[in-house]
Amino acid sequence: MDMLSSVWRDLRFAARTLAKSRGFLAVAVFCLALGIGANSTMFSLVDAIWTRPLPVRDPAGLVYLNTSTSRGGLGPLSYAEFLDYRKQAGSFSGLLATERRGPVLIGEGYTDATMSNVVSENYFTLLGVGAQVGRVFTDTDATAGRRIAVMSYNLWQRRFGGDPSVVGRTLRLSGWYQVIGVAPKGFRGTELWVDSDFWIPMSSWDPSGSEQNSRDSRSQDVMGRLRAGVSMEHARSEVAAIAGRLEQAYPKYNGGCRGVLMTAGEYLNRRMHGVPYLLLGIVALVLLIACADLANLLLARAGSRAHEIGVRLAMGASRGRLVRQLMAESVLICALGTGAGLLLAYWLISLLPAVIIPAANNYIHLDFRMDHRLLAFTLATSVVTVFVFGLAPALRASRPDLIETIKGGSAAESGRRSRVHARSALVVVQVALFMILLTGSGLLIRTFIYSMNLDLGFERRDLLVADVLSPYGGARAHAFYRQLLERARAMPGMGETTLALRAPLSGSGGGLAREVDIAGRTAERVKCTAIDWNYFRTLGIRLLGGRGFDAHDVADSLPVVEINETMARRFWPNDNPVGKTIRLTDEQGLERTIVGVVADARVNSVVEEPAPYFYLPFEQTRYGQLYLIAATRTDPLRLAKPLRAEVAAVDKQASVLEVTTMKMLVRSQLYEQQVAATVVGALGAIGLLLAAMGLYGLISHWVTRRTREIGIRMALGARPSNAMAMVLRQSLALVLTGAAIGVTGSIFAMPLLKTMIYGVNVFDPATFIAVVVLMLLVAAVATFVPARRATRIEPTVALRYE
Repeated sequence: MDMLSSVWRDLRFAARTLAKSRGFLAVAVFCLALGIGANSTMFSLVDAIWTRPLPVRDPAGLVYLNTSTSRGGLGPLSYAEFLDYRKQAGSFSGLLATERRGPVLIGEGYTDATMSNVVSENYFTLLGVGAQVGRVFTDTDATAGRRIAVMSYNLWQRRFGGDPSVVGRTLRLSGWYQVIGVAPKGFRGTELWVDSDFWIPMSSWDPSGSEQNSRDSRSQDVMGRLRAGVSMEHARSEVAAIAGRLEQAYPKYNGGCRGVLMTAGEYLNRRMHGVPYLLLGIVALVLLIACADLANLLLARAGSRAHEIGVRLAMGASRGRLVRQLMAESVLICALGTGAGLLLAYWLISLLPAVIIPAANNYIHLDFRMDHRLLAFTLATSVVTVFVFGLAPALRASRPDLIETIKGGSAAESGRRSRVHARSALVVVQVALFMILLTGSGLLIRTFIYSMNLDLGFERRDLLVADVLSPYGGARAHAFYRQLLERARAMPGMGETTLALRAPLSGSGGGLAREVDIAGRTAERVKCTAIDWNYFRTLGIRLLGGRGFDAHDVADSLPVVEINETMARRFWPNDNPVGKTIRLTDEQGLERTIVGVVADARVNSVVEEPAPYFYLPFEQTRYGQLYLIAATRTDPLRLAKPLRAEVAAVDKQASVLEVTTMKMLVRSQLYEQQVAATVVGALGAIGLLLAAMGLYGLISHWVTRRTREIGIRMALGARPSNAMAMVLRQSLALVLTGAAIGVTGSIFAMPLLKTMIYGVNVFDPATFIAVVVLMLLVAAVATFVPARRATRIEPTVALRYE
């Protein structure tokens, strides 16, 4: 009880003392709020994307099964492989498979492209997830012979207004499916931040079994749970044995493949690629800079209170008592800073969706929130801050030389010099940390700029890109698109117009792959698309050899194909491929003649490596859902509404799923680089502000402490410029020392960012030089005010200064 009473008295005394120093309190709270607010916001970002547990039963008990091929890296399994592991492995209480698909939901007056999952029938039961309304499917539904689906809670609310009668209704979802239930609120599947609209059991999606028995397409994410009492080591041995048997049984598909089993923690670490740790490390630099500011302020305050502390010690106060009182002040400052930091974090977290989620993206859902985990993290950060950066100044302030401090003699002056040296060291540390922070920010910003200006293989005109769904297939679909092209080309403002099965960078640009048989080689799966004859001209893709498609490449003409430069080099390294033939294994031996070679163009990602790719003429394919791509003479999005009207005029049953532009597609593909540059750049700006405040505070204190000396120099004939030069030299010495340490630290730290940097050397000299120059400019600005004050010191006033 006495201890609590003593603590309460210390806190009340600290509050009264701080109330008399409102300026000091405001600056200290501001610095801490910036550091703690930035840390809490970054924790919310990392937690939402990577570390928050899945909303399933015992998420830590899940294990993840991947396959590793001879080409390296880990990847998904084919469904047939999944069935083999599930049948042969006795270490698991269950294994499930899930794969992203995008069926189209068609209803009365609406057509929605969906983000859905085709899953094994035990998906919900193994995860331990029930239904909000209705029921989920189970293993018994595999033999029921019905086409069923479970709808997401979000789609249920968004499209059907939460109407419970949707359960039992049959919907057209690239086929007709009966909705048997609605998933619980907050459940989005096995990915934290990607929405799902439907879950469809594989037996309903593929009643013929063709996909279930296929081994040539690995697209299944597989996870499961171990049986009680089974160790990971035993399960891994069993997985390795099964992989060996599959390799012997199916050498064409499983040659060189092995199974890799990981715990939830191991899978999380591999999936994160260290990025969350880097982000938290970067924001920790901001907190360290803020804490250095706080320590600097506390040291300055201790110097101004040296006489008071000396008197209290002389009157019998114990050193421990003084330390407790000084720590009480630090605790109050930290409490106020934490409160202000949480308010700042609340505001920043509300802004995160606009910064993080790509524009016009309706399936990425990041749940940024201030929950108990964030509050616990913030509290832990605050406790560490108050003890690490509050205790040292308190201990230093509590051991002055009593006699000289009270007299203000040489020992007191020596103590002041010691505190100034400590504060100078803290400023040097701030500058060094800021240099590391800003160098990382600069490299990420340069990566984004580089990616924005990267040659994509096609002219980056502001093209209109519309995803148009035909209500028909085959010849009727071709007739529909031909009629639509004629009407689109006649629209005011519309220029060159073409069709493509996949638009570049559309998110499904390389989703189609077909097995190609080339004479003398093992058949390989190569990505492809189908295009209209003027596609290359519309996008500006260069023809390197042969000819492009023309209007004569129709269904009953010579079967032809165009290939890209990488495919030509891969399969015909020392020969001209034009005139050679290839066979697509699903076309019953039909030979296609290569009529041209075109330049490589980005397909899925702006930063992807070139890969083999081929193009088929639209008229010689069976596809019935295409993108309309057009060069326009006005803002492309202004033509969206007229284009929808033209589609309806051709056929009222046709739908336009999405209208966007090529610039928006490019920008959406760069959103990871943009987010990294924005977030780390903002942290760099905060660090810059804090470093400038620390430097300004130190130089101001230094000028104040040397007022008498500067006055004497001025009285003896020194010019104002001499006083300014003296102050600038003091500042420059600190900044150059910190910059040297910071550059050295950056050389060791920047390689950690290599997974986030593309097209820029991690030791890019231009970035390093720019950061040093910026720091010098900031130092000059932060020093100018106190330096100018030094030039205006009146000798007569200074000589009376104490």
